[in-house]
Amino acid sequence: MQVTFPPELQKQMPFPEISKTRAYKEWKQYHLPELYDVTNDGRITAFDKALKAYPTYWCQDASVWDASKYVLKNHPAKVFAVVFRIVDISSHFMWCYLPLDMLEKARKKSKDGTLTGEDIEHLDKEFAKIIEPVYTYSDIIVGDIMKSAPDNSTFIIVSDHGFGFHRTSYTHTTQAVPPAGIVILSGGPYKKGAEIKDATIYDITPTLLYQLRLPVAKDFDGKPLVDAFQQQYRADHRLAVIPTWETGPAKTGQKPIQSETDEETLDDLRALGYIQD
Repeated sequence: MQVTFPPELQKQMPFPEISKTRAYKEWKQYHLPELYDVTNDGRITAFDKALKAYPTYWCQDASVWDASKYVLKNHPAKVFAVVFRIVDISSHFMWCYLPLDMLEKARKKSKDGTLTGEDIEHLDKEFAKIIEPVYTYSDIIVGDIMKSAPDNSTFIIVSDHGFGFHRTSYTHTTQAVPPAGIVILSGGPYKKGAEIKDATIYDITPTLLYQLRLPVAKDFDGKPLVDAFQQQYRADHRLAVIPTWETGPAKTGQKPIQSETDEETLDDLRALGYIQD
């Protein structure tokens, strides 16, 4: 299956897989909690599916980590973007390792409408103890990629959402407004120590365009985070605006090619709550 462009790049990439033996070794190395079936009642739940697939997710991110370093070294580009999923995947099911009595108490209070901010804070602290090793692992990945990047690079770290206790579990898919994610801009023309407020995922592309001295389209859903840039940079680089980037004849997309992994992917998305049947 072709996953790169140009196609010949795929032949140069590291083999996109690591062994489960290596994955299990790394779980111990990074002090992940013991991964066991908390249901243990014969039912196949979303938790069971996520638990079974977890080695695959871990291997995917490890492979993407290796591939990212290869591309940065051998095929440098003006803009390099990469997605790691392990924090999201882990957060979707590791909350099940919270003490059952604590979960049941929170669920009862949530149903009765008596769940307080203090209750949520207590849950968050307990969940942090479980999920912290995954964040530590992700920090190591990000730090290594930053070291692999060319000198004078700038960095944007962004998540599309956060997680929070809602009704019966830690989630974001069942809430009308997902918990806030994070955005970090570092290096180059960005301010140091400044707080970014009211940013959305839609603001990232306009911000990149502004930094690259390219115009921002009026029909974008987001806006450039101009206030995150140093005052001198803003003075020297006026924001250019165009009506749209959607110009020229419309391109006809290729018909999707069915893959034997399509249904597996859909099952994964269902297990994680992204698809509600």
